[in-house]
Amino acid sequence: MTARKDDNDRARIVVTVPMRPSHFERALAGINDSGVLIETMETFLHLSRRASERLVVVSPFLDADGLEWASSLFEATRAPDRALICRHYNHVTSPYETRLSTAGVAIHEYFLERAPKGWGSRAAETFHAKIVLADQVAAYVGSANFLRSSKELSLECGVLLEGQAVKQVHDVVQSMLQISALRSNGSR
Repeated sequence: MTARKDDNDRARIVVTVPMRPSHFERALAGINDSGVLIETMETFLHLSRRASERLVVVSPFLDADGLEWASSLFEATRAPDRALICRHYNHVTSPYETRLSTAGVAIHEYFLERAPKGWGSRAAETFHAKIVLADQVAAYVGSANFLRSSKELSLECGVLLEGQAVKQVHDVVQSMLQISALRSNGSR
């Protein structure tokens, strides 16, 4: 069976340019019509505004700048269903926990302790994925954590997907929500 490409399917590369002025940015500018979207932050804001039903942010690591960034995305969306999946709930510091709760964000922790065979000690099932999902219509999958370094210091690269491929991202995120521990229910 041959896969049919939907005319609405689209994938674009999104980058965070490291420390401007950047050697990378100059090199990229020298490529005619590269089609690369510069600015991960703008892409995330686009996704938050595009979400009408659900906005989910998946980031294993968070710092104060990243929590500010994530909070602003949830405050900019009209989607009533809002979730943040992180590796450790204690990374969500007090002022941001309140702000996210006020914005109606459910905070999930995905860190499941296990004793896998052959490891000899306890280990954890967790994640390293970075995803921003707007409904089932658009998603970012890439390297950008919600950290200051991912926002303005490091070269980060991801893909902005639109169309049928987003269903697969949705399925991954839905599975993560199902097994992660709900730490804050996002009551308004």
